[in-house]
Order: sequence, then structure tokens, then C-alpha cells
Amino acid sequence: MHFSVKRRDKLQGHSDLPVTVKVQTYDEDLAEEDEFEKQILDGEIVTFEFDAHEFDVTCFVGEWQLDVWPSLTADDKDTLTFGIKKSNIDVIRYHESDVKAALETKQKLEREAEQQQVAALKQHASQIIDRKKVTIAALLALFILAPAVFGSLMAHDQHNEALRNFLIVVALVAFCVVGYIAISSGLHDNRCDKCNSNLVRIFKTDEKFRGTYSSQEHVMDRNTREMSWRQVVKTDFDISDYYCCDLCKHQWTNRYIRTTSAN
Repeated sequence: MHFSVKRRDKLQGHSDLPVTVKVQTYDEDLAEEDEFEKQILDGEIVTFEFDAHEFDVTCFVGEWQLDVWPSLTADDKDTLTFGIKKSNIDVIRYHESDVKAALETKQKLEREAEQQQVAALKQHASQIIDRKKVTIAALLALFILAPAVFGSLMAHDQHNEALRNFLIVVALVAFCVVGYIAISSGLHDNRCDKCNSNLVRIFKTDEKFRGTYSSQEHVMDRNTREMSWRQVVKTDFDISDYYCCDLCKHQWTNRYIRTTSAN
């Protein structure tokens, strides 16, 4: 048997709302039942094929029953026409409330999952700044580097070149040690503003010409080695650096202006 269902809405504004058409067949002689379901939009026709003589047709919006036609037989019309009408407005509102509640639940679960992910990511080694190293670097700069620099200046004034040279070496060594400790602490690393990881990289750079202009500047003459005022031609470019965090996959853009001189 071929049985068709045609949808023609009388209530406007819900043509894109899918309606589920369920056909439930049964045969009393054979004690057999079967079910078929298809979705239909306004203006569409769906067709079912089955062998049973008796069947029920029910239309649903979500989990809510819209209409039902019980105890149809093969002797009835082979096409059923229905549509959303004013009397169905409460059913549609109940369905919309269910959809809204489901969306809010989904968004809540997504937020909770994101919060859990951020909490888990906070334990990653790339997010940690070694405060102990920062403190050590500051103490070395305070008690070794600064006195060595100050002492070398005093030795220069007293014309004690041997002491001055020794203190300069001490200052350079201390400077290198302080710099290494500060860098290894991660204090000055470029970091993700979302998870604080230093696993960031530039995956794309765009450069756009902005303009060329002339500017008067105090520059050194290459021939005379003296400072003088000259007109310098400059060119500006809009630069966009696109960053990505390899830990949390967050992406962001850093925009700035780069200036070049023609002479």
C-alpha cells in the first residue's frame, strides 16, 4: 500500500519547523505491528509503503503530539493532508520551551567543560613562571651586579685599573648569570592571554602598505660623522601577526605599524 501525507500550514511562521509523521501498522490476523517515521516541512509530501490493512497516523513536534488519526484502513484515502493551525500554538510553545531548555543545558555543559579544561591546563609546565628564579636574579643584581658596577666606577676615579678591570669582569659575569636566570624563569616569555602558556607561535603575518611621507630628523652624516638635520623619507606598513597557542589552541592577532627609512 502506498500512503502519503501532505503538509499545508494554516498558521504562518513555522514552515521551517520539522514535524515527525509516525505511521503505526497492525494486522489482527497475524498479530504483527510495525512503525515508520519521516519528517516533513510545510509544502512537502512524504510517502509510506507497507502491506498492513489497518494503521494509525500521528504527528509530533519534538516530543509533543500535534494530531492523531487512529484506525485508518487501506479503504480510506491514500493521501492525508494536515498542517499547523492556531489550535496547535500551545504545543509549539511547549516544544520551543523544550528546545530552549535543551540549548541552555548544552551551553552550560560546554561552559563547565571549558572551565574543567582551563583548570586542567593550569597544571601544565609551560604556564608556570619560576618565582624562585626571579627572586634569585633580583638578589644577584642587587648584591653582586650593582656593587660591581659601582665599584668599577670608583676604581676608575681612583685610577686603579687592575681593580677596575676585575670588577668589570665580575659585573659582566653577574650580568650574564642574572640574564640567564631571568630568561629561564619564563618571566618575560610571550604568553597566551587565555591559559598563560608560553607555547605560542606566529602562524601567519600580513603586511599592508600604509603610506610614504617625509620627516625632518637629527641624523648622523655618513661622511662627516657629525649630527645634522635632514629630510628623511619614511614608509609605514600595517603589520598583523596571527598567534596560536599550542596548548589551548586559542588564537589572537597583534597589530602594529612598522616604519622604514629610505635614507
